[in-house]
Amino acid sequence: TVWLATTRPDGRPHAVPVFAVWVDGALFVTLRPGSRKGRNLAVNPQVSVIVSSDELELVLEGRAERVREVRELRRVGDALAGRFGWRLAVADDGVVTDPDLPGEPEYGIYGVVPRVSFGFAEVSATRWSW
Repeated sequence: TVWLATTRPDGRPHAVPVFAVWVDGALFVTLRPGSRKGRNLAVNPQVSVIVSSDELELVLEGRAERVREVRELRRVGDALAGRFGWRLAVADDGVVTDPDLPGEPEYGIYGVVPRVSFGFAEVSATRWSW
């Protein structure tokens, strides 16, 4: 499970599960730009991403940057299709949509640029900085 924590313009936190994939050593998350989390990122790109597994709890803190380059959008879209079976359409102008949903809603793909991360295992913790 991957959770994305953003901050509302009034300073209140907002955390929700998101689809996320690792591609070429980087973490990418998907969301609708008009959603609460998308509107939060438009004002403040600082995020926390929490990845939970049976072996490790991982927290990444950094900033989310919207991906605009078509080749990278398609690479991440392919990874989402492989991981979740979710096929997004990437137009030549970089607009990402879900053609299987009514109205073909637009999605944003954001790369998370980490500043610091924390890993928590059963009996230990580790901190990494970039």
